Amino acid sequence: MKNKQDLLPPLKEWCEALRDVHTFAPEAIIAGGALRDLNTGVKVKDIDIFLQYTDKLYEELCNMFGEENISDLNEFSEEQYETLNCMMGGVWEIKTKYTSTPVQIISIMDFGGPKKQMKRFDIGLCKLCHDGVQYKTDPEEFFTDLEEKTFTIYCKDMDVKWVNRSLKHAHRLGKKYPDYVAYLVTEVLL
Repeated sequence: MKNKQDLLPPLKEWCEALRDVHTFAPEAIIAGGALRDLNTGVKVKDIDIFLQYTDKLYEELCNMFGEENISDLNEFSEEQYETLNCMMGGVWEIKTKYTSTPVQIISIMDFGGPKKQMKRFDIGLCKLCHDGVQYKTDPEEFFTDLEEKTFTIYCKDMDVKWVNRSLKHAHRLGKKYPDYVAYLVTEVLL
């Protein structure tokens, strides 16, 4: 696997859930771990859908999926998603009729679309996003990490706190990918 055409598309069930979200958030994308794990043959834990936060987002989620199918993950979101280096709006897990795999809705205050979101992802192996029809960014960093068996950490600057969070992220990934090693790049290569 060496280029965009080789990437596996998200499962149909994931795209159905995303299509429901698109009715009120057309900019939403599937990104990160689910696509990484799908394309590397590792068991997918959950599906992350990223979108722009709005004041009515929770209400729209309830209208679409039913309040009984939504779990608030905001108390856990800061630590789990802190490597995105952005202002979080809120995180919820939803149950859908399409898939038994948990779907997490991750809202960002200044989402800015797929390219901006991928610049925020800290590790090359995680830099994949799909809009339900096609992959939306150049996955060069993904392929480099895949081929070299690395977790390349792309640091925006030398902020020690941010680098430490990314190293923790790489450590968590190391449990799924024991043959990979972390590699630190101090300048973003985009």
